[in-house]
Order: sequence, then structure tokens, then C-alpha cells
Amino acid sequence: EQAHQHLRDTSATVVRDGVARWRLLWSTSIEEINEIGGTGVELYFRFLRSLGICFVCMSALTSPIVVFSTLGDFAPVGSDGWWTSASIGNLGSVARGGLPQDERYVIIGCQ
Repeated sequence: EQAHQHLRDTSATVVRDGVARWRLLWSTSIEEINEIGGTGVELYFRFLRSLGICFVCMSALTSPIVVFSTLGDFAPVGSDGWWTSASIGNLGSVARGGLPQDERYVIIGCQ
């Protein structure tokens, strides 16, 4: 029992009514993390939150290209499966009506 009490006294807990209670994971604010671990820990979690927001925004902005790429049938179907159909190389459709696929490419002259 003394070991458990020592663990609670020296851990990230909140003392209420003389009893040390564990902090809840989702309800602990970043400012309270500063009290537990200092400024560096607070800055780390602020940076982590900002990166999470950044990646969510980037995913939302780039997800339409994946959707439109999967609608095309230009890339050859290979063993890659989903990755090939989700790339921008799959935009468009295969030539129909007697046009050879090799003549469909446009070479501008900068190669």
C-alpha cells in the first residue's frame, strides 16, 4: 500500500480532498502539462498538436486526387493493385476507336 501511495504522490496526479487521483488523458490541458513536466514538455505537445492539425488539413486537401485517380483506367493493371490505380498516372482512360496508345502521348520537346 505504501508503494502505491508513493507512486501516486510522485506521478502526474491531482490532489483533491487529500487524495491523489490520476489525471485523465483527454481532459488534461496543455497548460497543466507545463506544471507536470515543464516548458519543454508543454512545447512538445503543442508541436505535436500542430503537426496533427497540419496532417489532417493536408489529407483533406489531397484526398480528391486519390478519388479521381481511382476513377481512371489509364495505368496498366499489375501486381501493385490499389497503389497503381490511386496514383496520378491513372488519370484518364485508355485510347479507344483505333488510336494506338503510343500515339496518345504528347511530347513537347523538352526531354
